[in-house]
Amino acid sequence: MGDNTEDRSVDASASPTNAAASTPDAGNYRDLPQALPPADLVALNDPSGTPSTLAFRMIALAGEARSLAMRAIAAAESGGFVDAESLIEQAHCSYDRAHQVQKALTEAHRRDIQPAVDLLLVHAHDHLVMAQMALDNAEIITRLYRRITALEAEPRLTRE
Repeated sequence: MGDNTEDRSVDASASPTNAAASTPDAGNYRDLPQALPPADLVALNDPSGTPSTLAFRMIALAGEARSLAMRAIAAAESGGFVDAESLIEQAHCSYDRAHQVQKALTEAHRRDIQPAVDLLLVHAHDHLVMAQMALDNAEIITRLYRRITALEAEPRLTRE
Protein backbone atom coordinates (compact mmCIF):
# COMPACT_ATOMS: atom_id res chain seq x y z
CA MET A 1 0.00 0.00 0.00
CA GLY A 2 1.45 3.36 -1.01
CA ASP A 3 1.72 5.96 1.71
CA ASN A 4 1.09 9.07 -0.35
CA THR A 5 -0.52 11.06 2.44
CA GLU A 6 0.09 14.60 1.34
CA ASP A 7 -0.17 16.89 4.33
CA ARG A 8 -2.21 20.06 3.83
CA SER A 9 -1.48 21.47 7.30
CA VAL A 10 -1.30 25.08 8.25
CA ASP A 11 1.05 26.49 10.85
CA ALA A 12 -0.25 25.28 14.24
CA SER A 13 1.57 28.06 16.07
CA ALA A 14 -0.70 30.58 14.34
CA SER A 15 -3.80 28.99 15.85
CA PRO A 16 -5.65 31.16 18.37
CA THR A 17 -5.78 28.38 20.94
CA ASN A 18 -2.37 27.50 22.25
CA ALA A 19 -2.42 25.02 25.14
CA ALA A 20 0.21 26.92 27.07
CA ALA A 21 -1.42 30.32 26.75
CA SER A 22 -5.15 29.95 26.17
CA THR A 23 -6.17 29.30 29.76
CA PRO A 24 -5.19 31.89 32.36
CA ASP A 25 -2.25 30.68 34.47
CA ALA A 26 -2.28 27.40 32.53
CA GLY A 27 1.43 26.86 33.07
CA ASN A 28 0.92 26.51 36.82
CA TYR A 29 -0.96 23.22 36.47
CA ARG A 30 2.14 21.32 35.36
CA ASP A 31 3.73 22.07 38.72
CA LEU A 32 0.83 21.00 40.95
CA PRO A 33 1.95 18.67 43.74
CA GLN A 34 0.38 15.22 44.04
CA ALA A 35 -2.18 16.61 46.48
CA LEU A 36 -3.01 20.27 46.90
CA PRO A 37 -2.67 21.75 50.37
CA PRO A 38 -5.92 21.83 52.37
CA ALA A 39 -6.01 25.64 52.24
CA ASP A 40 -6.28 25.50 48.43
CA LEU A 41 -9.29 23.19 48.66
CA VAL A 42 -11.41 25.28 51.03
CA ALA A 43 -13.31 26.96 48.18
CA LEU A 44 -14.72 23.68 46.89
CA ASN A 45 -17.66 23.54 49.27
CA ASP A 46 -17.55 27.01 50.71
CA PRO A 47 -20.80 27.51 52.63
CA SER A 48 -20.84 31.19 51.65
CA GLY A 49 -21.62 30.16 48.07
CA THR A 50 -18.27 31.24 46.61
CA PRO A 51 -17.64 29.37 43.33
CA SER A 52 -15.35 26.37 43.50
CA THR A 53 -12.17 27.67 41.90
CA LEU A 54 -10.58 24.28 41.38
CA ALA A 55 -13.72 22.75 39.88
CA PHE A 56 -13.98 25.69 37.49
CA ARG A 57 -10.32 25.24 36.53
CA MET A 58 -10.99 21.58 35.85
CA ILE A 59 -14.03 22.48 33.71
CA ALA A 60 -12.06 25.09 31.75
CA LEU A 61 -9.08 22.82 31.11
CA ALA A 62 -11.25 19.83 30.18
CA GLY A 63 -13.31 22.05 27.87
CA GLU A 64 -10.15 23.29 26.22
CA ALA A 65 -8.95 19.69 25.74
CA ARG A 66 -12.26 18.71 24.16
CA SER A 67 -12.24 21.74 21.87
CA LEU A 68 -8.68 21.05 20.73
CA ALA A 69 -9.58 17.40 20.06
CA MET A 70 -12.53 18.48 17.90
CA ARG A 71 -10.28 20.90 16.00
CA ALA A 72 -7.85 18.01 15.43
CA ILE A 73 -10.63 15.98 13.83
CA ALA A 74 -11.50 18.90 11.53
CA ALA A 75 -7.82 19.31 10.59
CA ALA A 76 -7.48 15.60 9.80
CA GLU A 77 -10.66 15.69 7.71
CA SER A 78 -9.14 18.37 5.49
CA GLY A 79 -5.82 16.49 5.23
CA GLY A 80 -3.90 18.55 7.79
CA PHE A 81 -2.37 15.62 9.63
CA VAL A 82 0.55 17.57 11.12
CA ASP A 83 -1.92 20.10 12.54
CA ALA A 84 -4.15 17.30 13.79
CA GLU A 85 -1.27 15.66 15.65
CA SER A 86 -0.20 19.00 17.13
CA LEU A 87 -3.75 19.76 18.27
CA ILE A 88 -4.05 16.29 19.82
CA GLU A 89 -0.79 16.87 21.68
CA GLN A 90 -2.09 20.23 22.96
CA ALA A 91 -5.37 18.56 23.95
CA HIS A 92 -3.45 15.93 25.93
CA CYS A 93 -1.57 18.71 27.73
CA SER A 94 -4.81 20.46 28.74
CA TYR A 95 -6.40 17.14 29.71
CA ASP A 96 -3.39 16.18 31.84
CA ARG A 97 -3.57 19.48 33.72
CA ALA A 98 -7.31 18.99 34.33
CA HIS A 99 -6.61 15.45 35.48
CA GLN A 100 -3.99 16.75 37.94
CA VAL A 101 -6.63 18.98 39.50
CA GLN A 102 -9.02 16.02 39.66
CA LYS A 103 -6.37 13.84 41.34
CA ALA A 104 -5.72 16.53 43.93
CA LEU A 105 -9.45 16.84 44.65
CA THR A 106 -9.85 13.07 44.86
CA GLU A 107 -6.91 12.82 47.25
CA ALA A 108 -8.42 15.54 49.43
CA HIS A 109 -11.73 13.66 49.57
CA ARG A 110 -9.92 10.41 50.34
CA ARG A 111 -8.12 12.03 53.26
CA ASP A 112 -11.40 13.58 54.51
CA ILE A 113 -10.01 17.07 54.12
CA GLN A 114 -12.92 17.97 51.90
CA PRO A 115 -16.67 17.63 52.66
CA ALA A 116 -19.07 15.68 50.46
CA VAL A 117 -19.04 16.03 46.69
CA ASP A 118 -21.16 18.87 45.32
CA LEU A 119 -22.96 19.29 42.01
CA LEU A 120 -20.28 21.56 40.54
CA LEU A 121 -17.62 18.92 41.18
CA VAL A 122 -19.77 16.25 39.52
CA HIS A 123 -20.19 18.60 36.56
CA ALA A 124 -16.40 19.10 36.42
CA HIS A 125 -15.86 15.33 36.35
CA ASP A 126 -18.38 15.04 33.50
CA HIS A 127 -16.34 17.56 31.51
CA LEU A 128 -13.18 15.57 32.19
CA VAL A 129 -14.78 12.34 30.96
CA MET A 130 -16.10 14.03 27.82
CA ALA A 131 -12.64 15.46 27.13
CA GLN A 132 -11.13 11.97 27.39
CA MET A 133 -13.73 10.59 24.98
CA ALA A 134 -13.09 13.42 22.52
CA LEU A 135 -9.34 12.79 22.71
CA ASP A 136 -9.78 9.06 22.12
CA ASN A 137 -12.08 9.76 19.17
CA ALA A 138 -9.70 12.36 17.70
CA GLU A 139 -6.84 9.87 17.73
CA ILE A 140 -8.95 7.14 16.12
CA ILE A 141 -10.53 9.42 13.52
CA THR A 142 -7.16 10.96 12.59
CA ARG A 143 -5.75 7.46 11.98
CA LEU A 144 -8.80 6.61 9.86
CA TYR A 145 -8.46 9.77 7.76
CA ARG A 146 -4.79 8.92 7.19
CA ARG A 147 -5.77 5.45 5.96
CA ILE A 148 -8.52 6.84 3.75
CA THR A 149 -6.11 9.36 2.22
CA ALA A 150 -3.54 6.63 1.58
CA LEU A 151 -6.14 4.33 0.02
CA GLU A 152 -7.48 7.10 -2.19
CA ALA A 153 -3.94 7.75 -3.45
CA GLU A 154 -3.46 4.14 -4.59
CA PRO A 155 -4.01 3.33 -8.25
CA ARG A 156 -7.36 1.70 -8.91
CA LEU A 157 -8.10 -1.27 -11.11
CA THR A 158 -10.65 -0.53 -13.80
CA ARG A 159 -12.94 -2.99 -15.54
CA GLU A 160 -13.09 -2.95 -19.28
